[in-house]
Amino acid sequence: LEAAGKQLADPKADAETTLSATFEGGRVRRDDAVVPAKPSRWRALLGRSAPAVAPVAAPAAVPQAVAAQERPGRWQRFKDLVFLREFTQSERSYLLGQAIFITAISVYLATLPLMVHALTGDTAMLGTARAVHYWSFAAASLFAGRLNRVLPLKTALVGTSVARAVIFGAIGVLTIGAGLNFLGFLFLAGASAIVASLGHLNDTDAGGPAKVFSSNEKIARANYMYGFVKYALLLTIPTALGWGMQTFLIPAFGEMVTAGAGYVLFAALMALAAYIYGKNVTQVGAQIVGPALREALKGALASALGGWRHTASFLRGAAGIVVRPVSALRSLAAWAAPALDVFRFMRSRPAVKTRAGLTVVEQFAEDALFNVVLPSFAFTALGLGVFGSGLMTTAIYAGGMVASTMLVGFMRQAESRFGVYGMVKVLSFVAALAFIPTIGFWAA
Repeated sequence: LEAAGKQLADPKADAETTLSATFEGGRVRRDDAVVPAKPSRWRALLGRSAPAVAPVAAPAAVPQAVAAQERPGRWQRFKDLVFLREFTQSERSYLLGQAIFITAISVYLATLPLMVHALTGDTAMLGTARAVHYWSFAAASLFAGRLNRVLPLKTALVGTSVARAVIFGAIGVLTIGAGLNFLGFLFLAGASAIVASLGHLNDTDAGGPAKVFSSNEKIARANYMYGFVKYALLLTIPTALGWGMQTFLIPAFGEMVTAGAGYVLFAALMALAAYIYGKNVTQVGAQIVGPALREALKGALASALGGWRHTASFLRGAAGIVVRPVSALRSLAAWAAPALDVFRFMRSRPAVKTRAGLTVVEQFAEDALFNVVLPSFAFTALGLGVFGSGLMTTAIYAGGMVASTMLVGFMRQAESRFGVYGMVKVLSFVAALAFIPTIGFWAA
């Protein structure tokens, strides 16, 4: 066809002859052989003969850029997946920073019980450490969301990563130098929780992807990759790191130095994540900069201060209920008015009330069980120390992975038959039975 087009473009070319040379027997010629043109029917009817035809040139080679590409093989698809070639450099850097952050969290989960045991000699004091963490996190949440709405993404990512690196690095260095007691550790843990309340809002499982990725398809893909990396790291690092600490580091250097080294490793990983964020991550969409950013930050801090004053009013009312009961009750009623409105709404919706109650009970017990009871069980009952604690963490995430991947189809079928809350009751009962052998083993 290309050769025919070139000949037709020539003013000296004979259109009928050119087309006869290109088409043969009603079909497009597929070979490059030179075939004399056949006279057409209308020329034969008119008694004319076809003029001599020059050999038709072979079709020009199709440029490589537009040539049909073969479907990539399995190895190529694997490389595209591993190197995330569908994402931009900013998006890849964000995912890499998040993977490093999950690695640091894995180190933290393995090291925290050892740190508390080294400072106090009792892993039950993990309850105090976690209480300080959550109370600090809750207080900082009064302004973290407002700050996150106005801060540029890169500023939030780099700032929180550097702050956590500094705090954890200080804990590690002071512990190695035997210059940190449990009270100082609690203070620094509370500071870390304040920073975490802002940093968490930009994680992949929160609002970060909407500021980095350019489409919903990429966000869904990023969440899938994040979940895969999270489970892969949490299934391996706590147990492997705990085994290394228990087998090599603790016998050689002791618990204090080993726990401090774990916190220094966390700090180094967060510093690396901050470097990656600062170098390559860019925010999609509009962001507040310059004087407008300063004014927005002032407004966010003023709003947060109002929330703190509201909470302080409640605390004053609670403290003065014995001395000035009437004014204290009025103060408490004013503070509790929004909460009462929410409670009335929940009471009018049985499904909402039931789900909210279950969620509160679950969260009330979950952290205490996973971060206090199980590490204590590993240290005291099993006698496996930090290796046993890491093994417990791995077991928890392994169970979650099985439930979220292999049992989803079965659970959906069961829910359609017995209802959501019917399945919740059955699962709660089964989960309770699972702890009976553990309790008996611990008591023995």
